[in-house]
Amino acid sequence: MEDDRIDNQPIGSQGTGSDMIYTIEDVPPWYLCILLGLQHYLTCFSGTVAVPFLLAEAMCVGRDQNTVSQLVGTIFTTVGITTLIQTTVGVRLPLFQASAFAYLIPAQAILGLERWKCPSEEEIYGNWSLPLNTDHIWQPRIREVYSADRAVLSVPEDDITSSSCLEQEDGSELHQSPGVQDVPCE
Repeated sequence: MEDDRIDNQPIGSQGTGSDMIYTIEDVPPWYLCILLGLQHYLTCFSGTVAVPFLLAEAMCVGRDQNTVSQLVGTIFTTVGITTLIQTTVGVRLPLFQASAFAYLIPAQAILGLERWKCPSEEEIYGNWSLPLNTDHIWQPRIREVYSADRAVLSVPEDDITSSSCLEQEDGSELHQSPGVQDVPCE
């Protein structure tokens, strides 16, 4: 049986001394599948749970555990739904749709503006009486980030690529469009 496995390998991989235990067609034993699935879950867990904690600090509610738990629950629900959609309807590969760290930099840049500076802790948390109600702090901030993200995604490509060239006083021409400004015309 072992000789059959070696003989059925593609040409070129027999002599390379590959140290692979399983090929793409092999199915590991069930106990190893469970162990590797747990390892995959733990790897994905840390990246998924980091985003809401970093976002909570930028939204000025890092100490409100109820709000942080709502953010964590929301992201896990969303990740679960998108993963199920991708594995059943989408590409049907065993993919894990996680949260994007690329989203954090623009979100933190928006929340770092003067308009969204964190107020004092007294204004955020009051006198720390339970339950804390920080909805008035974080909900407008998350709406602002969401609106900015939607605005960037909703700009039609025609608005970015089409422009008119206007002649300047010095005789040079510059683009005049919403997406391209102060760029010389070619």
